[in-house]
Amino acid sequence: MRYENHFLGACAVLGALALGQLALSSAAAGQQSAAAPLTKAHLDELRSTLEGHMNQERRRLDGLQRQVDVVTLYYRLSDIAYVDEVRFFGPPAEEGDEPRPITALVFVPKSMDGGEQGALLIWQRGDDELEIESWSDAPELRDLLGRGVTVFAPTYEGAPDERLDAVPEYAIGRYPFLDANRVEWRVPR
Repeated sequence: MRYENHFLGACAVLGALALGQLALSSAAAGQQSAAAPLTKAHLDELRSTLEGHMNQERRRLDGLQRQVDVVTLYYRLSDIAYVDEVRFFGPPAEEGDEPRPITALVFVPKSMDGGEQGALLIWQRGDDELEIESWSDAPELRDLLGRGVTVFAPTYEGAPDERLDAVPEYAIGRYPFLDANRVEWRVPR
C-alpha cells in the first residue's frame, strides 16, 4: 500500500490520543469515585474503534489515489485520446442475485475519424481495484492509442470474471465505431 508508513504513524498518534482521552476520562471519573483500572475490555474496545478508523482511512486514501491516477492518465493521454468513465450493470453472478455495477475507464483514440471500424482491447483490471496506473501503464496505453486501438478497462464489484462477458456488447453498443470482430482481452498481470 502506498500510504502504509504514514498510515501506521497516524494510527499510532490516534492510539496515543485515544489512550490520553481514556486516561483523562478515567481521571475525571476518579474525582467522583476511585479510578477504574484499564481493563482488557477497554483495550479491546479501543483497538476495535481504531481498526475501524484505520479501515475507513485506508478506503479514503485508496479512493483518493484512484482519483489522482485517473486525472493523471487524463492529462498524460489527453493529446491523443478521449478519456471517459462509464458505469453500467452486468448480469448477476448467480441466478437470483442483484446485478452488480461495472465501472470502466475508456480511452478512445482521437485519430478515430468515424470512417473506419476500430479495434477494442478490454484491459481487465480486476475486482474493485484500479490496476491501470498513471505512471507505469501510460506508455503502453499511448502505444495502443497511437495504433488506433480503443482501450476499455472495466472493473466490477465483488463478482467472478464471467460477469465481464457483458463488456464487449456494452462497449460496441456505446461506441458504434468499434469492430465486433476485432475484440481482444488483456487479463491482470
